[in-house]
Amino acid sequence: MPVLEALLSLIGPAYLAYYGFAVPVMVVWAILCTGLWVWNNRPSKRQNGVAR
Repeated sequence: MPVLEALLSLIGPAYLAYYGFAVPVMVVWAILCTGLWVWNNRPSKRQNGVAR
């Protein structure tokens, strides 16, 4: 899933800016991407300290 997270965090703001969305929408987008990253890298998902 790291590829999905990277694509969302890189392409999302550019897409939103191109279509004229306001800065608060981009802030929400960044928060959602951060939440996705935290969820996918939570300790219960790791095995021996390494993400599965």
